[in-house]
Amino acid sequence: MPGALMSTRAAGASKDVAALGSRKDGSRPVEGMVRSISPSAVAAFQQCPQLFYYRYILGLKSPPTRETLKGIAVHEVLSLFFTLEEGSRDIGHLHELFRKVMTGLIAQDKEDPSRGYGKLFETQEEEKKWVVECLDLVANFVRVESDARDDGEGDPEHVELRMTHEFGGGETAAGRHIVEEEGEGGQAGDGVAASNTAWSMNVTGIVDRLDRCPDGTLRVVDYKTGKIPNLKYSEATNQRIMDEKFFQLQIYALLVERVLGEAPGEMRLVYLKGPASVTRKIEPAALPSVEGELRSTWDEIAGSVRRDSFPPRTSRLCDWCSFQDRCPAFDPALEER
Repeated sequence: MPGALMSTRAAGASKDVAALGSRKDGSRPVEGMVRSISPSAVAAFQQCPQLFYYRYILGLKSPPTRETLKGIAVHEVLSLFFTLEEGSRDIGHLHELFRKVMTGLIAQDKEDPSRGYGKLFETQEEEKKWVVECLDLVANFVRVESDARDDGEGDPEHVELRMTHEFGGGETAAGRHIVEEEGEGGQAGDGVAASNTAWSMNVTGIVDRLDRCPDGTLRVVDYKTGKIPNLKYSEATNQRIMDEKFFQLQIYALLVERVLGEAPGEMRLVYLKGPASVTRKIEPAALPSVEGELRSTWDEIAGSVRRDSFPPRTSRLCDWCSFQDRCPAFDPALEER
């Protein structure tokens, strides 16, 4: 199936990237090949191939943080917001939703202590402060929604929309034909057939929200629990920063076009810490360009897998990387992948 529309995000959803093959040390890829890729995986590879290797080939997880838990909890609450009756969409009911979501996350943590949620707070005061921060974001969302209603907008057409699409037709340096959708428990050889001329690229993504604008066009919306970037640099640098922020939404827009058969005309980032929204039009030529960049990145990943080479790419973002202890950029004595 070239494209598929799936249900909302669920616990235990499949990983962003499926990789095949194995080494004696238990790491996976080399003889296998990535079968599917997500916007997050694309961003990781473009930021640093070594980061991609750790996160999506070896499947290593970054330690949980208060910020990541905040993102999980708040996104879950917002995904449930539109299940409430319109008259119940107020702060009080959202606080109740937050309590239910946190009860579920705590239960998951007890079942799987590796999640590490219970170790994030040393005191009750720290936890209470964190809860207040989460509830502030939820309250900001209600204000954003109220303003949208005043502008004549209704409920979104989709919330937590998961899509996958197989892009095919072309040559790749990897010399492999990828045909299977991402799945769990793949064995070496699954979904990989030798080919020198044809290939396909499976792209998956979960859209926070898909709106129908008052003028009838579709709008892709992504929630951010942080604050809007401080655009204090040169015009060119500020433009690059926002282009990077919107690239993930452009991939979502491309998926929407292929799966639903209608190209979105707008994309919006909603920064809940503020709150602030940034909206951009999607030009007709943008989506073919995005597809071209995806194909190029896919071929780069294929080449890295084939060569078993994922060199680190250093930047200021290295300061926040949780894999410093195993990265050759921090310790040249370590083996580079």
